[in-house]
Amino acid sequence: MSKVTSRTLRHYDAIGLLPPAWVAADGRRHYGREELLRLQRILLLRELGLAPAAEGKDPGQALDNRFKIEAALDQGSTGRASGADANNFLYLIRANQLAAADPSKIKTPALIISTPTDLVFPPEWVDRTAAAIQANGTPVERATLTGPNGHLNGVLAIAQAGPKIAEFLAK
Repeated sequence: MSKVTSRTLRHYDAIGLLPPAWVAADGRRHYGREELLRLQRILLLRELGLAPAAEGKDPGQALDNRFKIEAALDQGSTGRASGADANNFLYLIRANQLAAADPSKIKTPALIISTPTDLVFPPEWVDRTAAAIQANGTPVERATLTGPNGHLNGVLAIAQAGPKIAEFLAK
């Protein structure tokens, strides 16, 4: 399961971080979808070399302990939520629906902010989306974020695109 050793899984079970969904009569541990998602989260956060949010509270030791990245994301989303109104939210939903269905239906100028390390929206997908929007004559501007965090650069490094966003919105 995700190239994790059975020793690691037993350790995670022993500390209460990742118990198996069930244990067979022969002692083999079995993991379901929820456990796999939890394991992926643990591995991703550790791979990013992230420190605990509170000194001495290792997220690998208890479910209530968090990584700094989790605290930063919560803080960032709280800040975004306080600055967004219902119209902004509805616009984003509609834009996402149109983009998912057919990006060429987008008729308003677009600013696409991406990062080359994004595994959720790989660069080739972003390029195809930009090309589809431009194909109908709609102007598309691009901003590229750099950083080691892949898709999370869109939250953690968004300030890099600040001047481009301000310029785009001023038009």
